[in-house]
Amino acid sequence: MLINSDEYIAIVESIKPEYAGKLNFYLSAVDDILRSEHDNPSIGLLLCKSKNNLVAEYSLKDISKPIGVSEYRITEKLPDELEKQLPSVEDIRKRILQPSGDKLQSGD
Repeated sequence: MLINSDEYIAIVESIKPEYAGKLNFYLSAVDDILRSEHDNPSIGLLLCKSKNNLVAEYSLKDISKPIGVSEYRITEKLPDELEKQLPSVEDIRKRILQPSGDKLQSGD
């Protein structure tokens, strides 16, 4: 589970009704303890490997805090457009192993 100043993200195998209550609890705690007067209320995001829309709907029905549920997928191959924009493994190796003439100045 991850927390930053505006959102609380939980990554789970599948949605269960108790996760909505737990996420609501954490959002309340984050807003009470970490949020400053200038911050917006926190947002909860529940990422599931598999999502049951009916369970998600009833789990969140009476919760007033902003909580979203989404399904994630892991892909083995990048889309061609994205793959063309990234350096190859060999390019990365060369950059790591190549001696650099750049020296850091003290204070950098």
